[in-house]
Amino acid sequence: MKYGILCCVIALFAFIPMGVGAAHEDMDWNGTWLSENFELTIIQAEDGNVTGSYRPYNPMSGDPGTIQGIIESDGKVLSGIWIETGTCSFILSDDGHVFNGSYESEDAIGKKNSAGWNGTRLIIEEGTESDWTGEWISDVDILHLSQNGSSVTGTYEPIIETVIDLVEPGIIEGVLSDDGKVFTGTWKEEGRVRFTLSDDGLSFNGTYGYGDTEIIEGSDLYNWNATRI
Repeated sequence: MKYGILCCVIALFAFIPMGVGAAHEDMDWNGTWLSENFELTIIQAEDGNVTGSYRPYNPMSGDPGTIQGIIESDGKVLSGIWIETGTCSFILSDDGHVFNGSYESEDAIGKKNSAGWNGTRLIIEEGTESDWTGEWISDVDILHLSQNGSSVTGTYEPIIETVIDLVEPGIIEGVLSDDGKVFTGTWKEEGRVRFTLSDDGLSFNGTYGYGDTEIIEGSDLYNWNATRI
């Protein structure tokens, strides 16, 4: 849901070093990690499970999210998933051709961010004025919605694959008002991550991808690197 940040598409997950100090004594993953646009907090349990969260310094540079994973036996590799989620609300026009709405996300400290999310029906057929089923196009993504009674589910993906850092694929689901004009629901985006800790424990280099596919070398991956503070 990274709308309105076209100027940041390359920098979204381009992490920059902050300064090098002494090697981290414990060689664990606990702590705060800084990047150009995000602050990442990682908590490592004694059993090797990891939880964490990340949030943008500027809400227009991306959405906050969470990380869940495990530490591999050598202690140097963290693998897991990232998740971004939030709420959304759309209002269908009287002719059923467009909807106007917004989405909202909230970070780990309760700070909320919202932005517009509007769409136009791609194929207009007679009798669809009050039905949400079909394909809808917004400024940056295409939504595939299916209505079953008062429930609506669907998926969305970026119009242009090269801006996937900016607009991420996801799923959407929710319910309709009694008149069928107002959709209220949730959106969710997720994928996998794999980070490798440096020998001095002060930084990690990693990759992330989208969906539930494994992190495999040569697949559609993006860099995610950070430095400990």
